Amino acid sequence: MNYKITSKSKKLFGEISIDSSKSISNRIVITRALEKKKLNIKGISSSSDTKILIKSINNKSKIINLNNAGGPMRFLTAFFSLFGAKKILTGNHIMKNRPIKDLVKSINYIGGNISYIEKFGFPPIYINGGNLVGGNINIDGNISSQFISAILLIAPYTSKGVILNIKNNLVSKSYVEMTINMMKSEGIDIIKKNKIIDIKPGRYLSKLKQIEPDWSSISYLYEIAALSESCEIEILNISSISIQGDIIIKDIFKNFGVKTIFLEKNMKIFKSKNYIKPRFFQFNCRRFPDIALTIITTCFGLSIDCKINGLETLIYKESNRLLAIKNELQKCGAQINIINQSEIELKCQKLDLKKNVNFKSYDDHRIIMSLAPLALRFKSVSINNIENTEKSYPNFWTDLKKLSFNLKKI
Repeated sequence: MNYKITSKSKKLFGEISIDSSKSISNRIVITRALEKKKLNIKGISSSSDTKILIKSINNKSKIINLNNAGGPMRFLTAFFSLFGAKKILTGNHIMKNRPIKDLVKSINYIGGNISYIEKFGFPPIYINGGNLVGGNINIDGNISSQFISAILLIAPYTSKGVILNIKNNLVSKSYVEMTINMMKSEGIDIIKKNKIIDIKPGRYLSKLKQIEPDWSSISYLYEIAALSESCEIEILNISSISIQGDIIIKDIFKNFGVKTIFLEKNMKIFKSKNYIKPRFFQFNCRRFPDIALTIITTCFGLSIDCKINGLETLIYKESNRLLAIKNELQKCGAQINIINQSEIELKCQKLDLKKNVNFKSYDDHRIIMSLAPLALRFKSVSINNIENTEKSYPNFWTDLKKLSFNLKKI
Protein backbone atom coordinates (compact mmCIF):
# COMPACT_ATOMS: atom_id res chain seq x y z
CA MET A 1 0.00 0.00 0.00
CA ASN A 2 1.28 3.46 -0.92
CA TYR A 3 1.36 6.45 1.40
CA LYS A 4 1.80 10.10 0.57
CA ILE A 5 4.01 12.00 2.98
CA THR A 6 3.86 15.78 3.29
CA SER A 7 5.14 18.31 5.77
CA LYS A 8 2.84 20.95 7.25
CA SER A 9 5.76 23.16 8.19
CA LYS A 10 9.48 23.50 7.54
CA LYS A 11 9.88 24.73 11.12
CA LEU A 12 9.88 21.69 13.39
CA PHE A 13 9.53 21.36 17.15
CA GLY A 14 8.82 18.35 19.32
CA GLU A 15 9.82 15.80 21.94
CA ILE A 16 10.75 12.28 20.85
CA SER A 17 11.37 9.13 22.88
CA ILE A 18 13.52 6.72 20.87
CA ASP A 19 13.19 2.94 21.22
CA SER A 20 16.09 0.99 22.72
CA SER A 21 18.98 -0.08 20.52
CA LYS A 22 18.05 -3.03 18.34
CA SER A 23 21.69 -4.12 18.08
CA ILE A 24 22.31 -4.14 21.83
CA SER A 25 18.93 -5.78 22.49
CA ASN A 26 19.66 -8.64 20.09
CA ARG A 27 23.00 -9.30 21.75
CA ILE A 28 21.44 -9.25 25.22
CA VAL A 29 18.73 -11.69 24.10
CA ILE A 30 21.48 -14.15 23.14
CA THR A 31 23.55 -13.68 26.32
CA ARG A 32 20.52 -14.10 28.58
CA ALA A 33 19.47 -17.23 26.65
CA LEU A 34 22.96 -18.68 27.05
CA GLU A 35 22.57 -18.21 30.81
CA LYS A 36 18.98 -19.53 30.64
CA LYS A 37 17.81 -16.34 32.33
CA LYS A 38 14.73 -14.20 31.83
CA LEU A 39 14.98 -10.87 30.03
CA ASN A 40 14.69 -8.88 33.26
CA ILE A 41 16.03 -5.76 31.61
CA LYS A 42 14.52 -2.32 31.13
CA GLY A 43 13.84 -1.21 27.58
CA ILE A 44 14.32 -4.21 25.31
CA SER A 45 13.80 -3.11 21.69
CA SER A 46 10.29 -3.39 20.26
CA SER A 47 11.69 -3.81 16.73
CA SER A 48 10.37 -6.74 14.71
CA ASP A 49 13.92 -8.13 14.44
CA THR A 50 14.21 -8.40 18.22
CA LYS A 51 10.72 -9.86 18.56
CA ILE A 52 11.57 -12.50 15.94
CA LEU A 53 14.80 -13.37 17.77
CA ILE A 54 13.05 -13.80 21.13
CA LYS A 55 10.27 -15.88 19.61
CA SER A 56 12.70 -18.07 17.65
CA ILE A 57 14.92 -18.88 20.63
CA ASN A 58 11.86 -20.26 22.41
CA ASN A 59 10.52 -22.01 19.31
CA LYS A 60 10.50 -25.80 19.73
CA SER A 61 9.71 -26.43 16.06
CA LYS A 62 12.35 -27.92 13.80
CA ILE A 63 11.76 -25.34 11.04
CA ILE A 64 12.09 -21.65 11.94
CA ASN A 65 11.19 -18.99 9.39
CA LEU A 66 13.03 -15.74 10.14
CA ASN A 67 11.48 -13.85 7.22
CA ASN A 68 14.13 -11.19 6.45
CA ALA A 69 15.68 -10.81 9.91
CA GLY A 70 19.37 -10.97 9.03
CA GLY A 71 20.78 -10.45 12.53
CA PRO A 72 18.67 -13.22 14.07
CA MET A 73 19.64 -15.57 11.21
CA ARG A 74 23.34 -15.11 11.95
CA PHE A 75 23.04 -15.13 15.75
CA LEU A 76 20.76 -18.19 15.84
CA THR A 77 23.02 -20.13 13.48
CA ALA A 78 25.75 -19.93 16.10
CA PHE A 79 23.41 -20.24 19.09
CA PHE A 80 21.61 -23.42 17.99
CA SER A 81 24.90 -24.99 16.85
CA LEU A 82 26.36 -24.45 20.31
CA PHE A 83 23.58 -26.52 21.87
CA GLY A 84 23.70 -29.25 19.21
CA ALA A 85 20.14 -28.50 18.16
CA LYS A 86 18.52 -29.85 15.01
CA LYS A 87 16.97 -26.90 13.24
CA ILE A 88 16.21 -25.63 9.76
CA LEU A 89 16.62 -21.85 9.56
CA THR A 90 14.94 -20.28 6.55
CA GLY A 91 13.48 -16.96 5.44
CA ASN A 92 11.87 -15.08 2.60
CA HIS A 93 13.23 -14.64 -0.94
CA ILE A 94 15.48 -11.76 0.17
CA MET A 95 16.98 -13.78 3.02
CA LYS A 96 17.70 -16.63 0.64
CA ASN A 97 20.02 -14.30 -1.27
CA ARG A 98 21.96 -13.02 1.73
CA PRO A 99 25.31 -14.83 2.09
CA ILE A 100 26.09 -16.90 5.17
CA LYS A 101 28.93 -19.12 3.90
CA ASP A 102 31.76 -17.65 5.99
CA LEU A 103 29.79 -18.01 9.21
CA VAL A 104 28.78 -21.60 8.45
CA LYS A 105 32.34 -22.52 7.48
CA SER A 106 33.70 -21.05 10.73
CA ILE A 107 31.15 -22.83 12.94
CA ASN A 108 31.67 -26.15 11.17
CA TYR A 109 35.43 -25.77 11.66
CA ILE A 110 35.05 -25.76 15.46
CA GLY A 111 32.65 -28.69 15.61
CA GLY A 112 29.39 -27.58 14.00
CA ASN A 113 27.40 -29.64 11.51
CA ILE A 114 25.59 -27.23 9.19
CA SER A 115 24.62 -27.87 5.58
CA TYR A 116 22.74 -25.98 2.86
CA ILE A 117 19.27 -27.02 1.74
CA GLU A 118 18.96 -25.07 -1.51
CA LYS A 119 21.81 -22.87 -2.75
CA PHE A 120 25.37 -23.32 -1.48
CA GLY A 121 26.43 -20.45 0.76
CA PHE A 122 22.93 -19.14 1.41
CA PRO A 123 19.91 -19.91 3.63
CA PRO A 124 18.00 -22.06 4.22
CA ILE A 125 20.45 -24.05 6.33
CA TYR A 126 20.16 -27.29 8.29
CA ILE A 127 21.80 -27.40 11.71
CA ASN A 128 22.24 -31.10 12.43
CA GLY A 129 23.56 -31.21 15.97
CA GLY A 130 27.29 -30.76 16.42
CA ASN A 131 29.66 -30.12 19.31
CA LEU A 132 31.33 -26.71 19.36
CA VAL A 133 34.62 -27.20 21.22
CA GLY A 134 36.15 -23.87 20.14
CA GLY A 135 39.66 -23.24 18.87
CA ASN A 136 41.28 -21.05 16.23
CA ILE A 137 39.13 -19.59 13.44
CA ASN A 138 40.17 -17.63 10.38
CA ILE A 139 37.27 -15.53 9.09
CA ASP A 140 36.88 -12.96 6.34
CA GLY A 141 36.09 -9.56 7.82
CA ASN A 142 34.77 -7.84 4.72
CA ILE A 143 31.38 -9.58 4.33
CA SER A 144 29.41 -9.03 7.55
CA SER A 145 30.38 -7.99 11.07
CA GLN A 146 27.41 -10.05 12.30
CA PHE A 147 29.29 -13.24 11.36
CA ILE A 148 32.00 -12.19 13.81
CA SER A 149 29.58 -11.02 16.52
CA ALA A 150 27.61 -14.28 16.25
CA ILE A 151 30.77 -16.29 16.99
CA LEU A 152 31.97 -13.89 19.70
CA LEU A 153 28.71 -14.14 21.64
CA ILE A 154 28.76 -17.93 21.94
CA ALA A 155 32.56 -18.31 22.19
CA PRO A 156 32.77 -18.21 26.04
CA TYR A 157 30.50 -21.28 26.19
CA THR A 158 32.79 -23.48 24.12
CA SER A 159 35.14 -25.72 26.08
CA LYS A 160 38.35 -24.20 24.66
CA GLY A 161 37.23 -20.66 23.99
CA VAL A 162 37.89 -19.11 20.59
CA ILE A 163 40.71 -17.20 18.94
CA LEU A 164 39.37 -15.29 15.94
CA ASN A 165 41.82 -14.21 13.25
CA ILE A 166 40.10 -11.66 11.01
CA LYS A 167 41.28 -11.65 7.41
CA ASN A 168 41.04 -8.58 5.15
CA ASN A 169 39.57 -5.27 6.24
CA LEU A 170 36.86 -5.44 8.86
CA VAL A 171 33.57 -3.85 7.76
CA SER A 172 31.08 -2.39 10.25
CA LYS A 173 33.89 -2.36 12.81
CA SER A 174 31.85 -0.32 15.29
CA TYR A 175 29.40 -3.23 15.67
CA VAL A 176 32.18 -5.69 16.53
CA GLU A 177 33.52 -3.16 19.03
CA MET A 178 30.01 -2.88 20.51
CA THR A 179 29.87 -6.66 20.93
CA ILE A 180 33.30 -6.79 22.58
CA ASN A 181 32.54 -3.90 24.95
CA MET A 182 29.22 -5.42 25.93
CA MET A 183 30.81 -8.84 26.56
CA LYS A 184 33.50 -7.25 28.74
CA SER A 185 30.87 -5.39 30.75
CA GLU A 186 29.09 -8.72 31.27
CA GLY A 187 32.21 -10.33 32.76
CA ILE A 188 33.82 -12.08 29.77
CA ASP A 189 37.61 -12.25 29.43
CA ILE A 190 38.16 -11.02 25.88
CA ILE A 191 41.25 -9.43 24.36
CA LYS A 192 41.49 -7.77 20.96
CA LYS A 193 44.89 -7.05 19.48
CA ASN A 194 44.92 -5.78 15.90
CA LYS A 195 42.89 -8.36 13.93
CA ILE A 196 43.06 -11.14 16.52
CA ILE A 197 40.32 -11.55 19.16
CA ASP A 198 40.93 -14.00 22.01
CA ILE A 199 37.83 -15.10 23.97
CA LYS A 200 38.36 -17.26 27.05
CA PRO A 201 35.74 -19.69 28.38
CA GLY A 202 33.42 -18.00 30.84
CA ARG A 203 29.86 -17.05 31.74
CA TYR A 204 27.84 -13.88 31.32
CA LEU A 205 27.09 -12.13 34.61
CA SER A 206 23.87 -10.53 33.30
CA LYS A 207 24.72 -7.18 34.91
CA LEU A 208 23.20 -4.87 32.29
CA LYS A 209 19.84 -3.56 33.52
CA GLN A 210 18.91 -0.95 30.92
CA ILE A 211 19.48 -0.55 27.18
CA GLU A 212 20.30 2.83 25.67
CA PRO A 213 18.29 4.41 22.80
CA ASP A 214 19.05 3.45 19.21
CA TRP A 215 21.45 5.90 17.54
CA SER A 216 20.80 4.47 14.07
CA SER A 217 17.16 5.53 14.51
CA ILE A 218 18.22 8.92 15.84
CA SER A 219 20.14 9.52 12.60
CA TYR A 220 16.84 10.11 10.75
CA LEU A 221 15.98 12.91 13.17
CA TYR A 222 19.31 14.50 12.26
CA GLU A 223 18.37 14.26 8.59
CA ILE A 224 15.02 15.89 9.33
CA ALA A 225 16.77 18.68 11.25
CA ALA A 226 19.23 19.27 8.41
CA LEU A 227 16.47 19.51 5.79
CA SER A 228 14.28 21.82 7.89
CA GLU A 229 14.30 25.61 7.84
CA SER A 230 14.57 25.61 11.61
CA CYS A 231 14.02 23.02 14.30
CA GLU A 232 14.34 22.14 17.95
CA ILE A 233 13.90 18.43 18.65
CA GLU A 234 14.35 17.15 22.19
CA ILE A 235 15.23 13.46 22.48
CA LEU A 236 14.37 12.02 25.87
CA ASN A 237 16.42 9.82 28.21
CA ILE A 238 19.70 9.77 26.35
CA SER A 239 23.33 10.21 27.32
CA SER A 240 26.38 11.56 25.50
CA ILE A 241 28.11 8.25 26.31
CA SER A 242 27.29 5.25 24.11
CA ILE A 243 28.80 1.95 22.97
CA GLN A 244 27.05 2.41 19.60
CA GLY A 245 29.29 3.60 16.80
CA ASP A 246 26.43 5.46 15.11
CA ILE A 247 26.65 8.17 17.78
CA ILE A 248 29.15 9.66 15.33
CA ILE A 249 26.10 11.05 13.52
CA LYS A 250 26.12 14.03 15.90
CA ASP A 251 29.58 14.99 14.65
CA ILE A 252 28.93 14.26 10.97
CA PHE A 253 25.83 16.45 10.89
CA LYS A 254 27.70 19.53 12.09
CA ASN A 255 28.65 19.66 8.40
CA PHE A 256 24.93 19.99 7.56
CA GLY A 257 24.12 22.69 10.09
CA VAL A 258 22.79 20.52 12.93
CA LYS A 259 23.90 21.34 16.47
CA THR A 260 23.63 18.95 19.44
CA ILE A 261 23.30 19.91 23.11
CA PHE A 262 23.21 17.31 25.89
CA LEU A 263 21.14 18.15 28.95
CA GLU A 264 21.02 16.31 32.28
CA LYS A 265 18.82 13.48 30.99
CA ASN A 266 17.90 14.49 27.43
CA MET A 267 19.46 16.06 24.36
CA LYS A 268 18.37 18.69 21.87
CA ILE A 269 19.21 19.06 18.21
CA PHE A 270 18.92 22.40 16.41
CA LYS A 271 19.31 23.74 12.89
CA SER A 272 22.06 26.36 13.04
CA LYS A 273 20.95 29.84 11.98
CA ASN A 274 24.22 30.87 10.35
CA TYR A 275 24.94 27.61 8.58
CA ILE A 276 27.19 27.83 5.52
CA LYS A 277 26.60 24.88 3.22
CA PRO A 278 29.71 23.04 1.97
CA ARG A 279 30.09 22.60 -1.77
CA PHE A 280 31.30 19.03 -1.36
CA PHE A 281 31.23 16.37 1.36
CA GLN A 282 33.21 13.13 1.61
CA PHE A 283 33.02 10.39 4.24
CA ASN A 284 33.99 6.74 4.67
CA CYS A 285 31.08 4.68 6.07
CA ARG A 286 32.94 1.36 6.34
CA ARG A 287 32.56 1.38 10.14
CA PHE A 288 29.04 2.86 10.08
CA PRO A 289 27.06 1.37 7.16
CA ASP A 290 23.61 1.88 8.73
CA ILE A 291 23.89 5.67 8.51
CA ALA A 292 25.22 5.74 4.94
CA LEU A 293 21.82 6.28 3.29
CA THR A 294 20.97 9.00 5.81
CA ILE A 295 24.09 10.91 4.79
CA ILE A 296 23.53 10.42 1.05
CA THR A 297 19.89 11.55 1.08
CA THR A 298 20.75 14.52 3.30
CA CYS A 299 23.42 15.64 0.83
CA PHE A 300 20.89 15.24 -1.96
CA GLY A 301 18.22 17.21 -0.08
CA LEU A 302 20.66 20.05 0.59
CA SER A 303 22.07 19.93 -2.98
CA ILE A 304 25.58 19.08 -1.75
CA ASP A 305 27.75 17.00 -4.07
CA CYS A 306 29.28 14.10 -2.16
CA LYS A 307 31.44 11.02 -2.33
CA ILE A 308 30.60 8.31 0.21
CA ASN A 309 32.77 5.19 0.28
CA GLY A 310 33.18 2.08 2.42
CA LEU A 311 29.78 0.85 1.22
CA GLU A 312 30.64 -2.70 0.12
CA THR A 313 28.24 -4.39 2.57
CA LEU A 314 25.22 -2.41 1.35
CA ILE A 315 24.69 -4.77 -1.58
CA TYR A 316 24.02 -7.62 0.93
CA LYS A 317 21.36 -5.87 3.02
CA GLU A 318 17.56 -6.12 2.86
CA SER A 319 17.98 -4.77 -0.65
CA ASN A 320 20.95 -3.83 -2.80
CA ARG A 321 21.00 -0.42 -1.17
CA LEU A 322 23.53 1.05 -3.56
CA LEU A 323 21.40 0.31 -6.58
CA ALA A 324 18.16 1.17 -4.77
CA ILE A 325 19.23 4.64 -3.65
CA LYS A 326 20.71 5.34 -7.08
CA ASN A 327 17.44 4.39 -8.80
CA GLU A 328 15.28 6.50 -6.49
CA LEU A 329 17.35 9.68 -6.36
CA GLN A 330 17.79 9.62 -10.13
CA LYS A 331 14.01 10.07 -10.35
CA CYS A 332 14.58 13.51 -8.83
CA GLY A 333 17.35 14.54 -11.20
CA ALA A 334 20.40 13.41 -9.23
CA GLN A 335 23.47 12.15 -11.07
CA ILE A 336 24.81 9.10 -9.23
CA ASN A 337 27.67 6.79 -10.02
CA ILE A 338 28.38 3.53 -8.21
CA ILE A 339 32.09 2.73 -8.20
CA ASN A 340 33.39 -0.81 -7.55
CA GLN A 341 30.22 -1.72 -5.64
CA SER A 342 31.61 0.25 -2.68
CA GLU A 343 31.35 3.99 -3.44
CA ILE A 344 28.69 6.46 -4.43
CA GLU A 345 29.41 9.74 -6.17
CA LEU A 346 26.48 12.14 -6.08
CA LYS A 347 26.15 15.28 -8.17
CA CYS A 348 23.10 17.36 -7.38
CA GLN A 349 21.02 19.67 -9.49
CA LYS A 350 18.56 22.31 -8.37
CA LEU A 351 15.52 20.57 -6.87
CA ASP A 352 12.04 21.04 -8.28
CA LEU A 353 10.36 21.85 -4.97
CA LYS A 354 6.87 21.63 -6.50
CA LYS A 355 7.40 18.06 -7.55
CA ASN A 356 5.43 15.07 -6.21
CA VAL A 357 7.94 12.23 -5.97
CA ASN A 358 6.98 8.54 -6.00
CA PHE A 359 9.63 6.33 -4.42
CA LYS A 360 9.94 2.54 -4.33
CA SER A 361 10.68 1.05 -0.90
CA TYR A 362 12.35 -2.22 -1.94
CA ASP A 363 10.80 -3.52 1.32
CA ASP A 364 13.87 -2.06 3.04
CA HIS A 365 13.39 -0.14 6.28
CA ARG A 366 16.48 2.04 5.83
CA ILE A 367 15.58 2.98 2.25
CA ILE A 368 12.14 4.08 3.48
CA MET A 369 13.37 6.05 6.49
CA SER A 370 16.11 7.87 4.59
CA LEU A 371 13.78 8.93 1.76
CA ALA A 372 10.77 10.00 3.87
CA PRO A 373 12.37 13.23 5.23
CA LEU A 374 12.69 14.49 1.64
CA ALA A 375 9.04 15.50 2.07
CA LEU A 376 10.60 18.63 3.59
CA ARG A 377 12.12 19.46 0.20
CA PHE A 378 9.40 18.36 -2.23
CA LYS A 379 5.68 19.02 -2.45
CA SER A 380 5.11 15.41 -1.43
CA VAL A 381 6.84 12.04 -1.24
CA SER A 382 5.03 8.74 -1.84
CA ILE A 383 6.46 5.39 -0.68
CA ASN A 384 5.06 1.84 -0.75
CA ASN A 385 5.13 -0.75 2.04
CA ILE A 386 6.02 1.76 4.74
CA GLU A 387 5.24 -0.79 7.47
CA ASN A 388 8.73 -2.23 6.95
CA THR A 389 10.08 0.42 9.34
CA GLU A 390 8.87 -1.95 12.09
CA LYS A 391 12.09 -3.87 11.50
CA SER A 392 14.21 -1.34 13.39
CA TYR A 393 12.21 1.82 14.28
CA PRO A 394 8.59 0.86 15.09
CA ASN A 395 7.57 4.41 16.07
CA PHE A 396 9.07 6.12 13.03
CA TRP A 397 5.76 7.31 11.55
CA THR A 398 4.35 8.27 14.95
CA ASP A 399 7.43 10.39 15.58
CA LEU A 400 7.21 12.04 12.15
CA LYS A 401 3.62 13.01 12.89
CA LYS A 402 4.83 14.66 16.10
CA LEU A 403 7.12 16.75 13.91
CA SER A 404 4.30 18.02 11.64
CA PHE A 405 4.48 15.37 8.90
CA ASN A 406 1.26 14.08 7.37
CA LEU A 407 0.63 10.54 6.10
CA LYS A 408 -2.21 9.67 3.76
CA LYS A 409 -3.10 6.38 2.08
CA ILE A 410 -3.25 6.61 -1.71
